[in-house]
Amino acid sequence: MRQYIGYSTEDGKTIIYIYLNKGIKMDKNKLSEDIIAVFDGGSNHWSIKINISTKTLFDMQVNGIS
Repeated sequence: MRQYIGYSTEDGKTIIYIYLNKGIKMDKNKLSEDIIAVFDGGSNHWSIKINISTKTLFDMQVNGIS
């Protein structure tokens, strides 16, 4: 399951925040209501940000050890 959240920074950059979660069953309608938060779970749950303005990836995070 993936969740994409877009936002603009104060200096006008466009950022897409991507959450990737393996092994979670969730109603896809909830994806547009709340940000998914998973604590622990290892490499099944990670996130990354993409700066669309500069075409760079940053702030990659993998959750704790499962």
